[in-house]
Amino acid sequence: MQILRFATAVFAVLAVAGAALAQETYKDSSNPGVSIPSVVQKCLNTAGQAIPVSSGQCANPAQVTITGLSGAPVQTSVSVGTSSGQLVAPGAFANFLRVCIAQNAANGIWVNWTGAAATAAAPSEYIAPGQCDTWVKSAGFLPTAQVNAIASAAVAATVMGN
Repeated sequence: MQILRFATAVFAVLAVAGAALAQETYKDSSNPGVSIPSVVQKCLNTAGQAIPVSSGQCANPAQVTITGLSGAPVQTSVSVGTSSGQLVAPGAFANFLRVCIAQNAANGIWVNWTGAAATAAAPSEYIAPGQCDTWVKSAGFLPTAQVNAIASAAVAATVMGN
């Protein structure tokens, strides 16, 4: 599961789709056994017909359209303190959730994705400075419970989602 979440990190920034659109997939380059859902992308061929971008026959790649997206992604900074507190409200995001800690942060955060209080130990997950964790609905992983976090010293977490 960790490999799949890592593989979707890059994917999530470019493709945020609902589960109903996860019909096409591509192989993860670092793990060929994993297929990652993709957003339906189309462009126009020389006859003006919409065709998949993956066909390599786009007459004008600048005219690519991405379908199935709705709503604008949000990005906010959340202060994480030395006691467990809410990082993300229950059901706040329907398509993806990404939590990042700045590279120059003094410390990381411990995150509990299940709604339980975060602790500085397992089963909470540690996100180190300079790291992100991404959850994508189309890959089958998106927390729906309240997400809680704790840190050894106050630190800002960047939360992005849609």
